[in-house]
Amino acid sequence: MLELQALMEDLASTIVLQDTQIQQTEQHTEQVKHDTEAGNVQLTKGIEHARRARRLKWWCFGIVVLILCIIAIVLGVIFGTGVVGNGGK
Repeated sequence: MLELQALMEDLASTIVLQDTQIQQTEQHTEQVKHDTEAGNVQLTKGIEHARRARRLKWWCFGIVVLILCIIAIVLGVIFGTGVVGNGGK
């Protein structure tokens, strides 16, 4: 029984000595959790910004195509009717 009591006292003193390390580990775990949540928020914002940028590129592409079509139609009308070739007659 005395050996068991000595073993329990050694175990208790070891637990007391490691208490600060356990608390530090818990603090680091909480910090990692917080950083991970903040990272997820940043990823969500980044995904949304990428979607907006992609949408804007498609809008710009559509506008450029529309402008080129209008220019092609105007040039087709001008050169197709022969207004430029006949000297305006």
